[in-house]
Amino acid sequence: MPAWWDSPDALARLVTYATWAGIVLAVLAAVSGAVTLLARNRRDAVLAVPARLSAAEEALRAQSLTPEQEQQLVAALAPFAGSIVTIVVIVGDPNAYTFAQQINPVFDRAGFAPRGLDTEMVFGGATLGMYLAIHSLDTQPPYTGVLFNMLHSFGLLDHATINQGLAPGALELGIGNKPLRKR
Repeated sequence: MPAWWDSPDALARLVTYATWAGIVLAVLAAVSGAVTLLARNRRDAVLAVPARLSAAEEALRAQSLTPEQEQQLVAALAPFAGSIVTIVVIVGDPNAYTFAQQINPVFDRAGFAPRGLDTEMVFGGATLGMYLAIHSLDTQPPYTGVLFNMLHSFGLLDHATINQGLAPGALELGIGNKPLRKR
């Protein structure tokens, strides 16, 4: 063994140095752990940005039908040719009006009687999304369920309602602001 190994002063200094080295290494380990934790959290946050952006883009994207959805809707509604649907667009929403202009010819291609677009002022809150309105369950048109199921499966239709102000057998398709919702 070296001569200093038997020296109490040398061993005291060694204990002091070893203690300080242990403290420094413990601090470095804690700093390393904290940096690792912060870096992982930041990485997860950065990776989540595209998902949040795509959700926001989806929420802001105007309502629309794909060509495939248009074809599916025409095929499903064709057996009800000659029927009438009234499309009501909430005044002041250009996106809703654009979507109504897109969906109206789909009914024409399915053989529905042409009606054009009606506009409606809404008081007491904005109409969100798309809805179907019928006079009553007893007088609903035979294509109500088909139309509801198709538009709902496309993620477009929010709800159906009874409106006894409509004529028996009438169906109203209302189009308002696209709702900001998670799919």
